[in-house]
Amino acid sequence: MTVELKAAKRSVTGKGVQALRAEGKIPAVVYGPKQEATPVEIGLRDFSKVLAEAGESTVVNLVVDGEGHNVLIHDVDHDPVTNAPRHADFYAIVKGQKVEVAIPLSFVGESAAIKGGANLVKALHEITIKGDPMNLPHGIDVDIS
Repeated sequence: MTVELKAAKRSVTGKGVQALRAEGKIPAVVYGPKQEATPVEIGLRDFSKVLAEAGESTVVNLVVDGEGHNVLIHDVDHDPVTNAPRHADFYAIVKGQKVEVAIPLSFVGESAAIKGGANLVKALHEITIKGDPMNLPHGIDVDIS
């Protein structure tokens, strides 16, 4: 599954990004082993949809001024009050090179112990795996029944 997100190169930096956010856009940067760090701007609404759909372990086709880049959402900075994304980092992947990412765990089912009144303490919420970015799972279901 590949998701597409449109972006434009950004010349505004520093405190100038506040005006960008007021327009409903957020600043971001694209970088990678064979890609120089490039500041970009993306629509907040579009990015929120892509983040919910792709997470941080699915390849996103980031189209910057007509040129496509296969990227992973590497890091997202959120507003401490509204929890809205404020900045994003995109890691441009290199075909054939493995990457290390955190895959979220989703606990499904209900064990007999929980039915009997016990509590489930989740010590892990994600695991780190290394693999081909085009074949990474979006999440892992853990059946506890």
